[in-house]
Amino acid sequence: MTMPKLPSLKRLQMEGTDKQLGLVCSLTTVLSLDIKVHKTSNGTESPPLAQEELPFRYVRALENLIISGASVNLARLLEVEEETSWLNTSLHHLEIRQCDWLFSSSQQAASPLGFWKNLTSLLSLEIYDCDDLVYWPEEEFRGLSFLKKLKIDDCCKWVGPSNLPLSSSTSGDAELLPNLEELNVIRCDGLLELPKLPTTLRSLYVQHCPELNSMTAGLQRATALNSINISNCPSLTSLPEGFGQLTALKSLRIDNCSNLSYLPEGMQGLTALHLLTIAYCPRLSSLPKGLQQRLPSLLSLDIRGCPKLERQYARGGPYWDLISRIPHTGTLSERRSNSNR
Repeated sequence: MTMPKLPSLKRLQMEGTDKQLGLVCSLTTVLSLDIKVHKTSNGTESPPLAQEELPFRYVRALENLIISGASVNLARLLEVEEETSWLNTSLHHLEIRQCDWLFSSSQQAASPLGFWKNLTSLLSLEIYDCDDLVYWPEEEFRGLSFLKKLKIDDCCKWVGPSNLPLSSSTSGDAELLPNLEELNVIRCDGLLELPKLPTTLRSLYVQHCPELNSMTAGLQRATALNSINISNCPSLTSLPEGFGQLTALKSLRIDNCSNLSYLPEGMQGLTALHLLTIAYCPRLSSLPKGLQQRLPSLLSLDIRGCPKLERQYARGGPYWDLISRIPHTGTLSERRSNSNR
């Protein structure tokens, strides 16, 4: 079986066994490639690719790559640094799904670090359902100097930063992901704490991480953040001390954190804050004085599903005067009273 010559082909989606990967070698103009690798019909790996069938060395215009599935043969191809060296100028977006062998914590084999080293032009990375991702992949991420967007979704074994210190011989005090601007972490059931995030980060979205209990190290350096969205993290009991150092923060949303009971002092430092939402955090009974000082300057305040807070900030409540002039404001009880009129 051979692939016909398609000199104008820009996008290709392939689904099959490893044996079909060799067909890619003639597609030198492809910009976007989506590879889904399966086992053969009898449940075994398909025959290994011959050396002359190595596909990636020929697809030199590739900008977007999606790899799905566990594949020993594909891992062997990516282990050879020279075979993917051309990626350092072309590849901008990478999405990987169920590719445990791409991380050094894999029990199957060491990760193909040569592949990661060649991703120096990568701008966007999405990682889905990789159970062998256990710790923040420092070695793999070390060369991603231009990465701007990172999404980690459904990686249930990821617990957070490694207990081992960074290797002084390879990293020193260099910051990982020095140009990262957006981080989305979703459905990572085992995540306990966020890793140290870079100073360039502007947007942080954390959702459905039931074991997350600490954000202290993660936010320590991320002073450029202007948007934080935290939802469905029932083990989170407080935001970290020093939260007020996020002087660029414009939007803060905390939603469905059922055990959140404390917000730190010092939040008067949030001088850029315009949008604040606190929803369905029933154990939160008060706002710290520092945050109360910022309330009159908000453009939007939304408090709902927090009975104790709602009573304090509803019309006629003890703190109503602090929020009465906010252009867009309301509590669940306030909306109910309006709907009954």
